[in-house]
Amino acid sequence: MGLWSFVKSLFGGSSQPAATMPFKARLYKGPPLSVSQFVDLPGTPGKVGVCLSGGGSRALTGAMGQLRALRNLKTQNGLDLISQTRVLSTVSGGSWLGVTFQYLTPGTSDDDYLNRLVDDPGRLVPTKTAGHSQAETLDELPAGNIGNSIASRAFGPGLLGIQVLLLHHFAKVPTPFLWQTAIAIHVLKPYGLFDHNRRLVPTSLFSYDAATHAKEVVGPNPGLAAYKANLFASGAGRSRRPFLLCNMAMFLNQEGTRYKLMAPVQATPFATGIFGKQSGTDFNGVMAGGGGVSSFAFSSTLSQLMGEDGTVEQSRQLALMDIVGTSSAFYAEVLQNLFADWKDNLDKLLDELLADLDVLVDWVDKVLPGDQKDPIMAILKHPMMGQVKSNSWAHKWVLGELKKWLDEIRDLTPAYSYWPVLDAMPSTSPLKANTFADGGDLENTGVASLLSYEDVGRVIAFVNSSKPMAACSLGMFDAEGKEVPGTRVLLDGQMPVLFGYQPWQDGVGYRLYKGDANPNCPQFQNNQVFKPEAFAELLKGFWAVTGNSGDPGELGLQGKETRAGVNQRPAILRQELEVLPNPWFGVGGNRTVSVVWNYTIRVKAFYDALAPEVQAIVGNFDDPSSFAGWPHYSTIKTSLTATQINLLSSLTAWSVANPIDRKTFLDLFEEG
Repeated sequence: MGLWSFVKSLFGGSSQPAATMPFKARLYKGPPLSVSQFVDLPGTPGKVGVCLSGGGSRALTGAMGQLRALRNLKTQNGLDLISQTRVLSTVSGGSWLGVTFQYLTPGTSDDDYLNRLVDDPGRLVPTKTAGHSQAETLDELPAGNIGNSIASRAFGPGLLGIQVLLLHHFAKVPTPFLWQTAIAIHVLKPYGLFDHNRRLVPTSLFSYDAATHAKEVVGPNPGLAAYKANLFASGAGRSRRPFLLCNMAMFLNQEGTRYKLMAPVQATPFATGIFGKQSGTDFNGVMAGGGGVSSFAFSSTLSQLMGEDGTVEQSRQLALMDIVGTSSAFYAEVLQNLFADWKDNLDKLLDELLADLDVLVDWVDKVLPGDQKDPIMAILKHPMMGQVKSNSWAHKWVLGELKKWLDEIRDLTPAYSYWPVLDAMPSTSPLKANTFADGGDLENTGVASLLSYEDVGRVIAFVNSSKPMAACSLGMFDAEGKEVPGTRVLLDGQMPVLFGYQPWQDGVGYRLYKGDANPNCPQFQNNQVFKPEAFAELLKGFWAVTGNSGDPGELGLQGKETRAGVNQRPAILRQELEVLPNPWFGVGGNRTVSVVWNYTIRVKAFYDALAPEVQAIVGNFDDPSSFAGWPHYSTIKTSLTATQINLLSSLTAWSVANPIDRKTFLDLFEEG
């Protein structure tokens, strides 16, 4: 192949858009909402909902350990805690794990997907060792384990960016679906949950079970029987799956603001939409909110309305790819920033390409159809690839083509058609697409949307943050501007906003949103679901339960912004909290819920139980930067090693299932 042919091979083919077809769908108005209006789940004592926070690969890994523990803990009736959970609420990286777990296909067991529980941290070993199981081996992951999806170098930010460029240029994947397609290939496809045509357009939909699919999807639309439906995992050896709530967000237009607010979008096996009531309008100038439409029919145009039913026009059905990718769309913004950097210095892109060329070749070979794979392979495997650094002419041409790839990319923000269920109005023309965002860009715990379901009485909130809990220079200030003693404890910003407080700022502390005309992080100002004074109880409680004594404000910071406490025990605290009305999220008030917060931190009791050779891997327990910041790996660090994955998931599993703390979780299911 000559150089000119090599250059021509850099150009891809074309694709034809799918035809728009009419389908019958159901409209679900709300609030109020309840799980029982969708599905009957007997045997859920305590009416417990579990939340898996966002945070990319770190959140996936932490949640893997937490669900592993809940699967192994059993109440007196002999059932595991997942099987007795009413709702699983997921955000971003938590959705990578949670949604895939809910729809796990028969080829993978629950135990392999989550890995097996290791009760004694002292049994963990660095590498394969006689007398130790695979679950105890830090540098190995079982076949079928979700950790394999993020353990490859192909899942690093640089290669993800190159993959997106290739998907757009050669497979002609539209920019609003590029991130969703990339995450589907890595997270869903290994489990048979990403069916697609030759242009990587999804060809499946999702529902709850066979009966629901028959009644809600195929019954009104016999033609959809030909399309694969992903249904909840079930059968022998499986934990019964809770109701699923996958959290996304949609941008709103609102007059008089300097920023775009976001509306919470819920995706469930039955309905997808905005169930709260917001003050902004969608991109078609209509007030958003009021309910959802049958999930397969989301991203459509309403052409006819008949009571609680409607006819919609859409070119394809909403797929798991869409909700998992949109829930984690923060990374689309990360890639756009990376592309901007590459445009300023194309050699950075070339260096990234050359550094892991073998990994990229393997990825292309595994995931792309032959007609798309062949022209890419002609480039990646061409002998001149080895000469681009020494041959100035080849270097110039390759950089020129890489620039064209980059110039083709516009906005990676997910975009879907949206119409409000409340006061729905049929349209005779296609709608202007709305832009969507990561669920964690609005509310990263999944708690606020969970509370829109009035038959959830107890909550387990797993917060897998990149921010260590620490003593800090200022605490929370009440409505009168007075600092509350004992509250100089730094937590991730996703937690104070649930109590009406702004994320912590150096020199400012925690300040209320109410009454602040220029707040920090204004996108979170509508997230309050609990009384502000309860936040002081949380801060003080976390500080005490982790083994610290005295006022954190009296701990000398020695010129530093923060200083870690002793972290002797896990940060697990139960609160009885009054729920405040929150129309933005569709949350009704006048009820009290029990919330068990589990904020992932380094735990000395866990560390002390490790074998010396494993402690050596972690390094100095008191050095937050040791071993890549375990367990607070950076959110931007998408690719983790098996050892990083196993050390974090072992910690989070032990934090829940250890003999001391397990009672806090078991009590939620034993009582009431």
